[in-house]
Amino acid sequence: ALCGPKGVPDAGRRAVRGGTTASQVVLGGQRIAVRRPRARSLSEGELALASFEWAASADPLDAATMAAIAAGVSTRRYASTQEPVPASHRPRAASKSAVSRRFVQLSQEQLAQWLARPLGDLDLPVVMIDGMHLRDRVILLALGIDAQGNKHVLGLREGSTEATRVVAALLSDLVERGLDAQRMRLWVIDGGKALRRAI
Repeated sequence: ALCGPKGVPDAGRRAVRGGTTASQVVLGGQRIAVRRPRARSLSEGELALASFEWAASADPLDAATMAAIAAGVSTRRYASTQEPVPASHRPRAASKSAVSRRFVQLSQEQLAQWLARPLGDLDLPVVMIDGMHLRDRVILLALGIDAQGNKHVLGLREGSTEATRVVAALLSDLVERGLDAQRMRLWVIDGGKALRRAI
């Protein structure tokens, strides 16, 4: 489309063909190697190919990775869940270490966005706080319950114990994100002194 029909002179063309180059596209939830055609502008250098940029987008690959891992597929078995691709194309980045790195990066980004979302629009008459023990660490979880009984995970904090300062940091974060500190509400805790003091 950029260069016009091959072998047909055209004085008004914007670009000329510049051969091909090794590239990758996402197909069936995996990266495969392809030869990408190149188009060189008569005045601006190489031009981007909109169709290739769409095909090389990481979004379908990211979505496939997150869906597979969330469904319980191990990184070792991830390759077996992918759609078949033509035998002439060599899959790329299907190793368990590449899948693991991609999942860690994506989950970190999603968790950061999720834990930064505003809470001002939520009407929460009840908030529960509890600690989950994982080996020598404690994950504090704040769970809000709205008037319709729907649960909303509000925030997380990691610490070595259910210390008052860790709980206070969690609560301060919730208030900064819009939880109304002046509203009367029911706080549900397990009786831990640190939780009670922080609240």
